Amino acid sequence: MGFLRYLVFSGILLISSLASASEMMSCKNMAEVHGKILALLDAYKPEEILVLSDIDMTLTQPEAPEAQYPAFIQYHGEYKRLFQNESPEVKDLAMMDAVLSGPQILVEKESPGIMRDLQQRGLHIIAFTASLSGEVFSIKRFEVFRQENLKNLGFDFENALDQKEIIFDAIPAYRGYRPIYYKGVLCSNPNKGAPSKGITVNAFLAKTGLRPKIIVMIDDMKKNLDDIAAHLKSYPSVRFIGMEYKGAMGGESKITLQRFQSFWQEGIKAAKDYLATCKTCFE
Repeated sequence: MGFLRYLVFSGILLISSLASASEMMSCKNMAEVHGKILALLDAYKPEEILVLSDIDMTLTQPEAPEAQYPAFIQYHGEYKRLFQNESPEVKDLAMMDAVLSGPQILVEKESPGIMRDLQQRGLHIIAFTASLSGEVFSIKRFEVFRQENLKNLGFDFENALDQKEIIFDAIPAYRGYRPIYYKGVLCSNPNKGAPSKGITVNAFLAKTGLRPKIIVMIDDMKKNLDDIAAHLKSYPSVRFIGMEYKGAMGGESKITLQRFQSFWQEGIKAAKDYLATCKTCFE
């Protein structure tokens, strides 16, 4: 009986360890990300690896310095003050306005080439963003806008899957839209700022039937990596590696407080004006 109890206990420990098989690491740039992913090919076949890469502040960022990390770091307290009394809807839309307010640029000029190299080696790579889907401001389909913008900057994830468009109807609609996969771009359509990437990854695996042996997520926000790790406990056979990307945080902000305030006050106003013309959009 003692040996039987030992086997049962060992089995429980094994299941528990598999159910939480996640690793977190920090990467200072995309070259470091590249090296760590290439190292996985010593243990896994390329087709067994699914790479998910965040978009904003990971692959691309607004050209406007007011919406880049150095300004957020310098004026963190002011940013919190500006939004402290605003609704989640206003915050969502102000961030989308920042994306739309001007050109997007590469965080690192090497990133498109690194992604192409991994694709050529046979890895599945998908861009994964906590952006809204569907109509946003004057954009009829925000997921299409994101995909086309990435392609213009040298990223082409369209052939990641045979399917070109998938709507995840297992997740409740928000603003009349659901999370969506479109030509290599996965939009989680967060509901009033709630964590959304974890539930979307689970819905993605369930709907596509993909069962990679390992999922790598590259994201500048640790909370998104933690959210995915927690949800992937539903898939104990999948190893998860979260790479917290720090490449957008370098540099020095050279903008004034007044300029920072003005930029985000305009974004808040744009969000409120849009909500006023579309009272039922966020119900």
